[in-house]
Amino acid sequence: MTSRQWRLTTLQVEATQNVFGRGSRQRLLVLLASALGSGMALLAMFSWRQLRADVNALERDGWTTYIITVDGSSLTSLSPQSCFALTQRPDVVSVSAIGLRSDQHYVQLGPRSLPTVVTGVTTSAIPASTPTNGTPIATMASRETMARIAPTRTLTNTDGITYQITALLPPDLALAGLSGSLVVPVPLATMTGPAEACVVTVEPTSADGLGPTLAASVSANTLQVASRRVLETAGVNPYTRFHHRTDTLIYLALGAIFSIATGVTLRSRASELGTYRLAGTSRLALYTLLGFENLLLLGVWAASGCLASIVIQSFANLPVSATYPRQLLGIGVSTLASALIAVMTVRRDVTSMIKDR
Repeated sequence: MTSRQWRLTTLQVEATQNVFGRGSRQRLLVLLASALGSGMALLAMFSWRQLRADVNALERDGWTTYIITVDGSSLTSLSPQSCFALTQRPDVVSVSAIGLRSDQHYVQLGPRSLPTVVTGVTTSAIPASTPTNGTPIATMASRETMARIAPTRTLTNTDGITYQITALLPPDLALAGLSGSLVVPVPLATMTGPAEACVVTVEPTSADGLGPTLAASVSANTLQVASRRVLETAGVNPYTRFHHRTDTLIYLALGAIFSIATGVTLRSRASELGTYRLAGTSRLALYTLLGFENLLLLGVWAASGCLASIVIQSFANLPVSATYPRQLLGIGVSTLASALIAVMTVRRDVTSMIKDR
């Protein structure tokens, strides 16, 4: 058969016969592709199950933060000393008193003003990297502002006071709505002036609904209490660990394994491919034939992964399909590597291919 007799439809039929036909040398590749697709879906399932278990554990044992504020219609304000008195309770982990906010200008930010809040915190909540030379410290949760003041990480206001930015906000203060402000921590016991909120974090073993009891201990009228669960504990946040998990490398490794298997199979088919060349098949037609075969195998891989993901999502209620991009990454690696192996195989001398049995 000459190269002119190979049409795309004919090559597609030939590729299908070579992959799925009786006596095909690629049956093991079909089984491997099916196993890899299902295996990737199972790998994603285990990752999601671990995340759900971690989050459920934190929701069960995580810290509870109560945010005590004064009702907007009230003329009174919170007393920092009343907030400080809560530290005497054995079930209280930390207390912060959020002062009134004021817009201030800083040299590093140009004409843009930045909300600045003096916050009274317990000693343990003050960052350990506090400068010893008397420079005031502050924390900032706005990464955009952190990027603008890098690398010195300092802000100088119009009064000439320079603040050293030491870290991002702790979770409890971020929950209190300070994520866009410059927070200047001072010891709670020495804080003066009114406060607009009192943030109290209690032990995981504390009774639920402790907010009203804590609010009753604060000397102010018409209080509002908001209770929020803080999932982040000492150690790595489970969401951070999930998004930086190393199973991406496993997907790449599986793609490499399939490429190696494809290369071994092509090596065993050298005489068969040489016969195509002796029959007048051009290299381009042979490249196309191997390309169609590889697409069929990768289609089996993708279809197996999709089917397994649908089954898992139906019975385990896990969003496994969210990992499709990672699965496609493994398939992409295998596609490129297999194409390179095919090119190297077809470029060989026809005589050596025939002899290679």
